[in-house]
Amino acid sequence: MIDFDTWIQEFDSTYHQFNPTKIRCEPGQKFYRVMELDCTRAQDEQRTVEATLSTETPVMRGNYHEVLSHEPDSVNLERASDGTLPLLWGHDQEQLIGSAENVRVHGSRLRAQLRFSKSRRGEEVWQDVKAGHVRGISIGYVIQETDDDISLESRPDLVATRWMPFEASCVSVPADTEAGIGRALDAGSLREMPASVERLDLQYVLRNRYSAFQAMREKSGREFDAELLAEAQSRIMAVKSAADAESADQALADLLQNFQKTQRENRTPAFTPSFSGEDFTMSDNFSLCRAISMTFDPNSARASGPEYGIMQDAAATRGKKLGDRYTLPEEILFRSVTKGGSGANLVGVDHLGSRFVPALRERMITGRMGATILPGLTADIQIPRASAESTASWIAGDGSDAVTASDPTFDKISMSPTTVGCSTTMSRKMLLQGDPATEQLLRDTLAHAVAKAIDVAAVNGSGASNQPTGILSQTNLASSTYTNGTTPSFGDIVDLEGDLMVDDADMGNLGYVTTATLASTLKQTEIVATTGTMIWTANGEAEGRMNGYRSMTSNLMPAGYVLFGNWSDLLIGLWSGLDFVVDPYTRAAYGDIIITVYQDVDIAVRHGESFAEIHEA
Repeated sequence: MIDFDTWIQEFDSTYHQFNPTKIRCEPGQKFYRVMELDCTRAQDEQRTVEATLSTETPVMRGNYHEVLSHEPDSVNLERASDGTLPLLWGHDQEQLIGSAENVRVHGSRLRAQLRFSKSRRGEEVWQDVKAGHVRGISIGYVIQETDDDISLESRPDLVATRWMPFEASCVSVPADTEAGIGRALDAGSLREMPASVERLDLQYVLRNRYSAFQAMREKSGREFDAELLAEAQSRIMAVKSAADAESADQALADLLQNFQKTQRENRTPAFTPSFSGEDFTMSDNFSLCRAISMTFDPNSARASGPEYGIMQDAAATRGKKLGDRYTLPEEILFRSVTKGGSGANLVGVDHLGSRFVPALRERMITGRMGATILPGLTADIQIPRASAESTASWIAGDGSDAVTASDPTFDKISMSPTTVGCSTTMSRKMLLQGDPATEQLLRDTLAHAVAKAIDVAAVNGSGASNQPTGILSQTNLASSTYTNGTTPSFGDIVDLEGDLMVDDADMGNLGYVTTATLASTLKQTEIVATTGTMIWTANGEAEGRMNGYRSMTSNLMPAGYVLFGNWSDLLIGLWSGLDFVVDPYTRAAYGDIIITVYQDVDIAVRHGESFAEIHEA
């Protein structure tokens, strides 16, 4: 069996023929892609059928994916100036069988109505279309402009930002390119990479991460744990699918965690990357001060830390370029949420500035309660949801009756970004000095302010004035008031659990959240009088248990409210990364700069029935 060292030495030669290092799109080169005709929509009297000619679905072109942008300005309909393209058979210009009429862009698709001629060949194809024998429609086009900002970390996408269709053809190739004829790469008919190429791509990314870990080890002079090292190597070699890649990711993360522990035990200064998705970034050592000072003093800032490279990676991952607006990874923001507002790690501790006293502030709750975070989004998303299941019925079975039809119903959760921001003014000298107190103040002022706004919106967003719709504004949320009007009883608390049970929603990451005032009252309220057993039992800072479920306090909650639910059903979508803009001009005479940060975010709840609340009457 081949060993890891041999495999990694031979990998480059194996991968070379598929390596996405150069994408060629010659001017005037013709391309084709296949879609499927909906034969059921054929109109016999008019000899027409409605068709989708193209979508934004990536098509494999040898060593890259091709994506056709369907923005209105991207599709050049010059060859269809009268709304019509020729309809051919098999891209053969000698076999004209009709025309593609009313060619238009609609809903990120290029659509047309195909009208078949009464010629002999046109009649033959029309009859085959109606019978379902001909189901493929292919479009011929020329790419005129492309997006050149392509990441070469893994299999890239070439986005055609300007392209021109010149003909449509009926073809015998089925739209399902996993079976049948027409699977040649140069025909542009493959929707996905061959499994062997996909496996190489997964190994390519993992190999690069492993090499980065080795470089870090060599820089520090320390060793990885031998058993963990062997496990990571074996999993990288064994990758066969995306699921296997996740297993290899975890092995690399375990390896890194062990290495960081060794570094701490030996008190060896070193960068400590945090492993996240496809990237690992030095977020614990990331300095916002250095990142911002880099915008007006780039030479000194780039030499002092990893911030510039991290921002480059964050921008490239999200399809951006560094410019007037800079991008940070979402984890820079969400450390404030997941660590409960405890503050970010400071860079350096041998300075009295590390004794900086931060302002008192509310505790974050959504991240700590287990909300589902969706980072790195780039477009509006829709999540399909079953709103009702089929229902079974009983029959006699003697032919006298029949099973009652009962179809499931479906809807969807839509999420699109809204923007939250914060602005502050700081002196240029403070940022350049890099004092730990300055670093913490900056994180508190900007990242925490944005994270706090997201937390508030997730719980109580109104859905108006550009706010997302939070849990308390959900239409199917169970809502009630205290039975005695001033303080919830134990029965009131348990009734919230019952509200979820009625809707079969009492499962998942269940827990209570309320205000500090109510929590203090519940700690002094007995379940049953004279028993000494309180409704709220404390087991940690701002944490406790009620009726066996985890409970937390935060003054971000509206006064007088107790909220119970499955917090995994709370979705927080993040777009674009944490963008910031530095203005060194408006207050230049004072030596100040104005810093503004933005985060694109949306909130959704999988099922409103997953939450219930009670409040003061």
